[in-house]
Amino acid sequence: MKNKVILTFDLEFWHDDDFINAYLPENKEGLPDNILESTLPLLDLLKRYSIKSTFFILGEVAEKYPDLVRKIHKEGHEIACHGYSHRRLYYLDKDEFERKIRLSVDLLRQVSGRNPIGFRAPGFSLTNETKWALEVIERQGFLYDSSVFPFKIFWYGSSGIPLEIYKISQKDISLADENGKIIELPLAIYKNGRIRIPIAGGFYFRAIPLFIYKRLLMSVLKKRPAIIYFHPNELYNFVSEIKIPFWKKKIKFWGVDKSFKKLEKLLRSQDLEFTSIENFLFGR
Repeated sequence: MKNKVILTFDLEFWHDDDFINAYLPENKEGLPDNILESTLPLLDLLKRYSIKSTFFILGEVAEKYPDLVRKIHKEGHEIACHGYSHRRLYYLDKDEFERKIRLSVDLLRQVSGRNPIGFRAPGFSLTNETKWALEVIERQGFLYDSSVFPFKIFWYGSSGIPLEIYKISQKDISLADENGKIIELPLAIYKNGRIRIPIAGGFYFRAIPLFIYKRLLMSVLKKRPAIIYFHPNELYNFVSEIKIPFWKKKIKFWGVDKSFKKLEKLLRSQDLEFTSIENFLFGR
């Protein structure tokens, strides 16, 4: 039996990242967003291997590229919500968050014909500081969330989070609530004793040699499903010429020239089966 990997993509603008935003011009209209250039080859790749995945899409992306979102839906991928803009939950209050979520849901429904059932907060910003968002997520009809990164680093993530899929408590995101209505899908972390290594995707996928990454992933899959993520723009050979601190530029763009081929090698693994969240949870 093949090991199931839950494959997700966050469809957003590369320059909407708090990590580098302070170094970019306030007016970003002149910056290339690389949405089409990075996403269309990715869709071709997924079609080549008959893989269906979940796309967490910003409302702003659906607004600017409705035909692309229709294409993603038409090719059988799940359309899920990533918020309207890429503002992290820390910068929103409950009312503003709910307004933006309603706007995003409306936009995604208009282009796909369906209400999204899944949500992922920008920057994995669902923590115990922002747990108020869970009430809004439930009220807006979402069935699952995948916003919790169970590894604390200095700009995101949380410690003490379950590594398994669980029903999340609105009182404490580290606790399971058997009566809870929102299913939480934490991102993949390799654990061995006190050692924890993020292998969810993104920079971690780009930085870790593929044979090591695959070994860590297979170890996780022996215990639980693995939820991994990518941004289409990090699979596209693009490095910004804007002046960004050297170390931030290395993290943001490390390995982008090889990441698309690296992902293809992973997708064609004979011992792995990739699927969307909706299909994994509900068989749709």
